[in-house]
Amino acid sequence: AADGAVLRWGVWGHSAGAGTATTLPGKFELGRAALCGYRGYTGDDPLLVVASAGDGVIPLSYILAALDSDAAAGRAVQVQDLPLPVRDAPSTADATFTAPQAQQDAPLPSITASRSARIYPIRDGAPTHISFLFKQTNDAMVDFLSPFLPLAKMLRVPILDFDRYKAANDAEATARDVIPLLEAFFPK
Repeated sequence: AADGAVLRWGVWGHSAGAGTATTLPGKFELGRAALCGYRGYTGDDPLLVVASAGDGVIPLSYILAALDSDAAAGRAVQVQDLPLPVRDAPSTADATFTAPQAQQDAPLPSITASRSARIYPIRDGAPTHISFLFKQTNDAMVDFLSPFLPLAKMLRVPILDFDRYKAANDAEATARDVIPLLEAFFPK
């Protein structure tokens, strides 16, 4: 800023964007969050990694290996398991993606380490790769792509978990877990 004030920024990304969030040059004082993708991070900004064993695009084993490499290099990340999302809760999404009142009133999850990871460790019932995106976006993509999914499967074209997401339809349940994590991670 012109007056010399320190600007505070944070960055987060999903999938390839998670790689971007952890490789962008510069200082992100509020931190860097990587959802459904992580290649390691050598900087000193706060870090949050969120991954799922249900991700059929970027395997959890790949992310855990990157976390192990970080630890071996002296950049340990505190890893905690997440319970599976509760899928039978009432719908909470709206056009502005405001958290439901119960979620707004609940205490934010505690993230005490400057380098943290939250993992859905059980494949069955865990969020898919696109479960971490907004429901409205996923619904539009699934509506558009559904007619092509059988052909894509037959041709062995990667379908980025759209088939599994269509069956699970769990973006809202995943958001009820992940949005509070991001809110707790990025200070106001």
